[in-house]
Amino acid sequence: MTLALASRRSALLPGRWVSNELWRRARAVPSLDLRFAETKSLVDAVTGQQLVTYSRASAGTYVGSDGLIKTATTNLLLRSEEFDNASWTKVAASITANAIAAPNGTITADALVEDNANSGHLVLQSFTASNATTYTFSVYVQKLGRRYGAVVFSGAAVTVSTIGIDLDSGSVFNISGIGNTAGVISRVGSTNWYRVSGSITTTSAGALDCNVRPMNGTTWADRNYQGDGTSGIYLWGAQLEQSSTVGEYIPTGATINSAPRFDHNPTTGESLGLLVEEQRSNLVLNSATFQPTSLGNPASYTVDQVAPNGTTTASRQTAANPCTFLDYTGIANALYTFSVYVRVTSGTQSLSLQLKNAGSDTLIQSVSFTATTTWQRISVSGTTAGATTGARIEIVGPTVGAPAGTVFWGAQLEAGAFPTSYIPTTTAAVTRAADVASISGSAFSGWYLSLGGTVYSDVSSLSASSGQRSLTFSDGSIANQAWIRNGLPGTAALEVYTSSSFVANVATVIGAAKSAGVIGNNDFAASINGGAVVVDTSGAIAAYTQINIGSNYNGSGSHLSGTIRRLVYWGQRLPNSTLQAITQ
Repeated sequence: MTLALASRRSALLPGRWVSNELWRRARAVPSLDLRFAETKSLVDAVTGQQLVTYSRASAGTYVGSDGLIKTATTNLLLRSEEFDNASWTKVAASITANAIAAPNGTITADALVEDNANSGHLVLQSFTASNATTYTFSVYVQKLGRRYGAVVFSGAAVTVSTIGIDLDSGSVFNISGIGNTAGVISRVGSTNWYRVSGSITTTSAGALDCNVRPMNGTTWADRNYQGDGTSGIYLWGAQLEQSSTVGEYIPTGATINSAPRFDHNPTTGESLGLLVEEQRSNLVLNSATFQPTSLGNPASYTVDQVAPNGTTTASRQTAANPCTFLDYTGIANALYTFSVYVRVTSGTQSLSLQLKNAGSDTLIQSVSFTATTTWQRISVSGTTAGATTGARIEIVGPTVGAPAGTVFWGAQLEAGAFPTSYIPTTTAAVTRAADVASISGSAFSGWYLSLGGTVYSDVSSLSASSGQRSLTFSDGSIANQAWIRNGLPGTAALEVYTSSSFVANVATVIGAAKSAGVIGNNDFAASINGGAVVVDTSGAIAAYTQINIGSNYNGSGSHLSGTIRRLVYWGQRLPNSTLQAITQ
């Protein structure tokens, strides 16, 4: 082939950018492409690596693709990869930290080494469990001299139950002489690691001890033996979750941690992307199976309806009465939002959700709606009067009140101007921690261009506030940041803060979903939903070392309180016309 022919053929061959619609519009391959809605994962589409570090120190709910409300996997154990930490009690054994490569390839797996005592050799962590609740414990194990081992449930909340482990055959077995629970073991690829899991249902509230130990045989008596001071088992990735099945492994440190939530439209099942929310608390007790206090007939409710989470926990009104969802005290002169899921058993019904001042019964705010046989989440927001002691929330109809056949579930009262994802409660108020997602270190420097580049985000925010950020570049300090935020129209879409001073303030109409911004020295530009590009040509950027996704520079505020469908970065300055093209 001649050089001329080769040149002509290469000119006709498409670039990598043709493989994706957004890349085609940009006519450039990005260095980072997080397709949260498409992949329902934190994996970067360019490198195939999971670069995002994510945490939420509490449970959290989201809407699944089937339209049902689900709870993300939450690891209730602390220091899940640090068995040498004081969170784990060691009995006749020592822990050698970071002894070998873990299932994820990092040198973070620990060695449990038995001592020379004639005793049981183990590590355990205790968790305060609820009554009549199913928990699943899992841990990664590998042989260190001892063929046999055991996972053991004990404590005040359960009767002792065990799972035997054979690390030569990669199987589980019943340990004779003691109670057993069904165990599951699975090999990790072609490695010698196995993940062992089992479930237990508590018989009372109290301590649930999860322990792992090597054994000298297959009977319960073999749990105690003369150790040799060198043998044991390798351990990594312990997890306890409130579930009857094992979920994806979620690492923890000093606090519990939960999996990221990929939300969906409850009606269409459309994937909406990564859900990022601020911290909120639900003040309503027994939020699922609650029976609203009817002023006319307190006994006019029965719990017999299928709820939005698929359980039979929704309350059906059996008589036409005014419906009052209690009076909440201690929330005077504050902005609150009450939300509840409502439907009717047949037909339709015109209803009104009202927020009033307790005591005076004066109306603060009301929302009228038509209830159908399909679940709707209705919310009302307002500020209680300064002199009142609380708030009263009511659902009423056009005449005597909510009619028979009106069904309620999932009541939530939270401080704030809008409702967030449902927070289940039982006998006490529950706080859902904020979602924190970021990329830093080598995971950041591998795709970020220090001279600046172009960033694209496709988000949907629940909030009308102008402070909600879809992304923030920073050096880890408050002094040096660059962010794009989504909120009220007419405020800045892209702001740059260097050495504690604003150096760029690119104003455009925001609150829309698709944003593109250029962030570089003396070169800033932004376009929203294909709109006119606004530019600023003066200002220096700092040496950024991280990006926070859906929050401020340290994940402590300015949360998006919405979903992020996609986040993309090009290590180059895209033309203004391209900024418009990629946001249309």
